[in-house]
Amino acid sequence: MRILYVGSGHPPDNTTVHPVAYTQELAKTLFTRGHKTGLFAASPLQVTGGQPYSVFRRTFEGVDVYGVTNRDTGSEFDPARDISNPECERAFQHAVQHFNPDIVHFQSARGLSSSLIPTAKSMGKTVVVSMHDYEYICPKRHMLDCDNKVCSGPEDGRKCAGCVTCSQADEALQAAYAERRRSVLDWVNSADLVIAPSAVSADLFADQGIDRNRMTVITPASMVAERLWAKHTENVRADGVMTFAFFGTVARRNAPHLMIDAVKLLRDLKDKFRVSIHGQIEDEEYRREIEAAIRNLGPRAPEIEFAGQYRHDMLDELFAEADVFVAPQIWNNPMSRSTMEALGAAKPVIASMMGSVREVIGHSYNGLMFEPGNYIDLAAQMRQLIENPVMAASMSANINSPKPMSWHAEKMIEAYASVTARADEYAPVERKAA
Repeated sequence: MRILYVGSGHPPDNTTVHPVAYTQELAKTLFTRGHKTGLFAASPLQVTGGQPYSVFRRTFEGVDVYGVTNRDTGSEFDPARDISNPECERAFQHAVQHFNPDIVHFQSARGLSSSLIPTAKSMGKTVVVSMHDYEYICPKRHMLDCDNKVCSGPEDGRKCAGCVTCSQADEALQAAYAERRRSVLDWVNSADLVIAPSAVSADLFADQGIDRNRMTVITPASMVAERLWAKHTENVRADGVMTFAFFGTVARRNAPHLMIDAVKLLRDLKDKFRVSIHGQIEDEEYRREIEAAIRNLGPRAPEIEFAGQYRHDMLDELFAEADVFVAPQIWNNPMSRSTMEALGAAKPVIASMMGSVREVIGHSYNGLMFEPGNYIDLAAQMRQLIENPVMAASMSANINSPKPMSWHAEKMIEAYASVTARADEYAPVERKAA
């Protein structure tokens, strides 16, 4: 089978970011199983004098990569550009004609254009769409409003204009977002299959207008989680100091600042724990706020490491140094790759009760849950483990081995085969003959 993935980035860059890392792992695994896989993806490259949306081609770990350079990378989301981007569509058509896939599987259209979905359909291709976040529903992708509160949904799309700009939008911009809402929803619902990463997210997507009858739930796997599981050992701290770690994108929606707020209530235990925050900084203003919060704790605070971005090959070491993973997100994350990796490393997880994490964390079994956004509750859960480290060891022992990527790849091939068979069944006679 020939599968062309569409994504928001490509290796070797951004391989700690979901879904870039997941897409490469899946494509590589399918390649090793005899399938032909390719990736059409946004590239950060800007080549002086180059044509807009130029495509370069290379092979990485057996996967044919079509990188799109010289993209329009304006700071503000453009709803009109998202539903009509002729330059991006021509580049995509070139890649599809060259690769000639049986399946075009959209992992993300961010940095490209949602109009690539109908472009693929117009070329007679079987289309699969994976919903890793809310990009086809919410232009900001995370269903959070300007105050970082969970949004009830775009309704007809007009409210998105004010939410994206965090200001009073004019009528023309509201109409543009309404058109984007209508178009993209229709396009996703025209896909031959829509994949949700969890049952919780499938219900959330259905509530926002995604056709439940076109949707199936296939939980992703992680080769990193597999590797961490193979290497993990029972971790007993010689110094008796418990490390609470955050790995992931340092962004307001993921709320690592709540760990700093929780520390304020744990000063009496300052010599018994430390905090470590690692990840790509998405918002410089947010970075400065975290740094200021750490400074304001003063000398009576425990050790806090705010280390910034990490490389993919550092995860083994980083998880080896951690005792507990903290997932304090304030958005309904459809699937947290960092949480998957933490469980792969056999680390208990303290997580806010939001999104798909509720499907994988059992309170007091393999982790602890706290009220979203409530640092007082988070501090209480941290205190439990600091004062009772045997509890953390017990929860670690309850963690099961992760599903391997080979298993997940087989599930994907079954889904592809089913949807292509269904497409052939209802195809016109002339298409079958071709």
